[in-house]
Amino acid sequence: MPFVQWDESMNLGKASIDQQHRGLFDLVNILYEAMGSKAEAEVVEDCVDAMSRYCLEHFRDEENYMALIGFPDLPTHKELHQAFMQQTSVLVDALDQGQSPFQEALFALVRWLDEHIRQEDVRYIQFARDNGLAAEPD
Repeated sequence: MPFVQWDESMNLGKASIDQQHRGLFDLVNILYEAMGSKAEAEVVEDCVDAMSRYCLEHFRDEENYMALIGFPDLPTHKELHQAFMQQTSVLVDALDQGQSPFQEALFALVRWLDEHIRQEDVRYIQFARDNGLAAEPD
């Protein structure tokens, strides 16, 4: 059973962003599985690195879309993304110190991701809809 389960209620209605969000959940599950199987530290580090790179790409795509639609809260949203990346560095530090704090850091990242999608990302999609802009194109 996966560590985190994608919930269809988290779909925002923009296919490329929804796909990336599901991909983030998949990466968290891969990381958790590697951690739980006592994989070599290098394998777990590779998973964390892949997740960080994926997040950077996703945040760039999301911010580009917000700029395209003229979302007025883009600067604040960017700050939230930067805070997440800082939390990711906490995850890496926890990994270097042992499994227990690493697991706690992973739980915190998952909580942040879930709340961010449901509370923050939904705002730019609603802005697009309220202003007659389609949630698409992709």
